[in-house]
Amino acid sequence: MKPRSANVAPMGTVPEPTAPRRRRGISLVELLVVMAILAAVIALIFPRFGDVGASAQRAVALQHTAALQSAINQWVAIQPSLSVAKQAWNASEDRLGLLEPFLDGALYADMEALSGGDSDVRTTPMDNLEWHVEISAWGTGTSGYPKAQLVQ
Repeated sequence: MKPRSANVAPMGTVPEPTAPRRRRGISLVELLVVMAILAAVIALIFPRFGDVGASAQRAVALQHTAALQSAINQWVAIQPSLSVAKQAWNASEDRLGLLEPFLDGALYADMEALSGGDSDVRTTPMDNLEWHVEISAWGTGTSGYPKAQLVQ
């Protein structure tokens, strides 16, 4: 009779279960599935980051417009009267220059460097968005108060 191998149970007995083999890593299919899921998540999230930059530039452009209007209001407030303010404002060839003491130094320097006159005041964020601010002349009546109007 031939000797039996160690793995084979003798006749009439139930073989003992062998311990399951332990896996040592992941299969190529599992790796590809994980990479596909990550690619899909990145594709969904990545465009959102581009929107954040443009949104921030819009917010800063609006803030600069508000700072410009605030500077106009402050300049008018220090004038002896509204009629004097109106004459000085309309006679000025450099309205942005009148507002320099009321604007942050860096903001004024940015406006001065990029602007093409009172009808085309720009800052870097506005320039990136192709926006500008128009500073109006003092019109007639109470509705003619000078304004910094953002033009998109």
